[in-house]
Formats: sequence, C-alpha cells, structure tokens
Amino acid sequence: MKRYGVSLALGGVFFGIVVAADGCSFNPFEALPYTQAGGIGGSGGTGHMPCEDDGNECTLDEPTGAGQCHAPLVGAPCSGGFCDETAQCKGCLNCTDEVCRPRCDGAPCTSGDQCNSTVCDVSGICCNEVCVGPCHACNHPGMEGVCTRMPDGLQVPGCDAAEACSLMGECSPLGSTVPLGSSCEADSNCASSACRSPYCRVRLDDPCNDDVECISHLCDPTTKLCKPCGGADDATCSMGSVCENGSCKALLGQPCDDSVDCAAGTCLAARGSTSPRSRPQHRAFHTDTSRATWSGKTVPAGSAYPVPE
Repeated sequence: MKRYGVSLALGGVFFGIVVAADGCSFNPFEALPYTQAGGIGGSGGTGHMPCEDDGNECTLDEPTGAGQCHAPLVGAPCSGGFCDETAQCKGCLNCTDEVCRPRCDGAPCTSGDQCNSTVCDVSGICCNEVCVGPCHACNHPGMEGVCTRMPDGLQVPGCDAAEACSLMGECSPLGSTVPLGSSCEADSNCASSACRSPYCRVRLDDPCNDDVECISHLCDPTTKLCKPCGGADDATCSMGSVCENGSCKALLGQPCDDSVDCAAGTCLAARGSTSPRSRPQHRAFHTDTSRATWSGKTVPAGSAYPVPE
C-alpha cells in the first residue's frame, strides 16, 4: 500500500500525517519502536531509537542513558575470555577500572582477585607467579609481570651487606669478589665473573635493562638478557658502536670509560682533562621498599651498578 506524506502547520508546530492511497490515514509516530515507556509525549521515556545488533558479543545493543549505542561490556565473559574497554574479547585485560578484571600480568592491582594469575605482587602489579625473595622481582623494566631473577652479583635489600644475588636467585656471600658496579681489573674480581674495565658487568644470559650493563654492551630488547653481538646481531649494537669479537665497542669520538670499550683500542682523555672521556652522569640499579628494580637514580660511580643517563 502506497502512502503519501502531508504536513500541517498549526500554531507554528508542524505535524506529519501519512495518508494511504486508499484514503486511510496512518500515524507514523505509532510505527516508531521506542525502547522505553513514554516515547514522545509520554512520561519517563528517553525516546532513544534502539541499537542495531552489531554482531559483537562485547557491546551493549541497547542505548545508554546518553543514547550511546554499542558501549563496551568491560569485564563481561566472552567466547575467548573477557571483554576489554575496546569491546574486544581478550584472555585478560589491561585496564584499571574496578570492573576491569581479570587483569593481565603487569597490570596495576591491589588484590589477587583482580589478576588473571590471582597473584598481585608487592610491587603493585599482577605477576605470573608468586615472586619470593630479595633476588627476584616482578617489576623488571620491559618484563613487568614476569617474575625475574636478579642478575648474578647484584646487591639488593634483603641480602646481608657482604652478600649479593647468585645465579640460583639466592643471597650468596661475596667472599673475595665485589658486586656489580664495583671497580675491577679482571673477571676474577667480580661476583658476576664479568669485568669490563673499570666496572663489574652483567654476564651473558643474565637479566639486563641497558646495553652498558652487559659485558658485551648488548642487552636484548625482547628477552632483556645480555647477549653477544655477531651474525644476525651485528647490526644491533647501538649507534656509534660496532660489533667486535662478540662485544659492541665504541667508534672514534664516542664516550668511553676504558680502552676496552673502544674499537680502536684506546680511550683518550678529553682535551684539558687527565681522565678518559667518560659519560658525564650515571644512573644505577636502585631499590624501592620491596624489590630491587632498574631505573634512573643518580649515584656515585661504583656505589651501585652504573649505566648512562
């Protein structure tokens, strides 16, 4: 049945009436599927049009109070896990709203029931497992949420003053050796058995955060472990350095601490100085109230493991 529209102006207000071809009138307002009681002219209704089903199990197919369609159902169960704030189905969530749970490893938390792993570490993030002891941390930069062993030879709170973390992840007596960041002349001086003059460095395959921490001057950005350069990793040395015998070494004109750092084999004093052209400041491993961590605290060289600003 065809319908024809007619508009009438009464008192400055327009009313629309559709007249059918058979002469019967048709009220278009009666055909509007309002979702709440009242509709237009009723009481208590908003008059919002219904939302079309978008086929996404993580969205609400009814309008919100603001009239928004397809709002994300954060935290709702879905076929692959739980809905996140972008209305995607994920195994865990990386958000911080109270409804945001279960949260992924590395996400902020205040209690274990917020975490997919059920473990809220003392550092305030969800951890993949219970991280016990002073020689393990769940907040290692780049590996947040993964319980990581401290590098061999690192001194941390919780160990005695004459101890450092070992390869076993335990406090171990230093004996005649010195911890990471201390001055050395040979590998045998260091608890880590890795001396790159003038400091004890992190041995290969041990946790790191910065290239200069490593005996090879190369910290893998993905695994956060010290590794040798060479082969496919020849081009991974930082700008201004080159791979030589498994270690990244500084090119001419680059800062150095010792001749061993240099591809040319010599670290010269800067003009007008009696010392090598070393980096002007260092940041070091430092600790928070609960775990050792790696990042930005300036300390005197040798008092902790130094890395450049």
